[in-house]
Amino acid sequence: MGRSRVLSGFIALAAYVLFTGSAIGTTYTEGTNGDLGNVGTSPTNVTLTNGSNLITGSTVSGDRDYLHVTLPGGSSLSQILLNSYSAADLSFMGVQSGTQVTVDPTAGTATGLIGWTHFGPALVGTNILDDVGAGNTNGATGFTPPLTGSDYSFWIQQTGATLTNYQFDFVVVPEPSAVAMLVLAGGWLLPRRTRNKS
Repeated sequence: MGRSRVLSGFIALAAYVLFTGSAIGTTYTEGTNGDLGNVGTSPTNVTLTNGSNLITGSTVSGDRDYLHVTLPGGSSLSQILLNSYSAADLSFMGVQSGTQVTVDPTAGTATGLIGWTHFGPALVGTNILDDVGAGNTNGATGFTPPLTGSDYSFWIQQTGATLTNYQFDFVVVPEPSAVAMLVLAGGWLLPRRTRNKS
């Protein structure tokens, strides 16, 4: 009985550690992996994993970075942490559901985006996904995090003439039901001890 409880506790702890977003998953760095896509209909495709997913790039006025991310099944994008930002002025981030950004960047409208925000040095070390979701003006719909589902495409752009280096941490976690199912499945896999009644 004692061993079964210890093993159940270990499985629950392992599931928690595995799925709380503490592990480094995907890393994409423009200097190593190549320039992020410059056209919304041809974004760079990145498959995220549960945990931290680091995206590092640079942008300047006229140089747009487009990124299509795919989330693992049963998971959600819970945060976008702005880890670093090198310029004094602001940049823009918008997001559209699906595998492309179809919004014309010169049209002056956010129609088609589900959210957008401006970000800069004051937000380093914070989660900006809430700010993106609150961007429900100029045609964007807005949303309440986390983002669930599979495919989202991001548009990142410096609004000024200063070259900006940035790093985001896209934090992906399983839906609570997925963690519960894993713990439950672990419990059912435990060997059952039977008392010898002889």
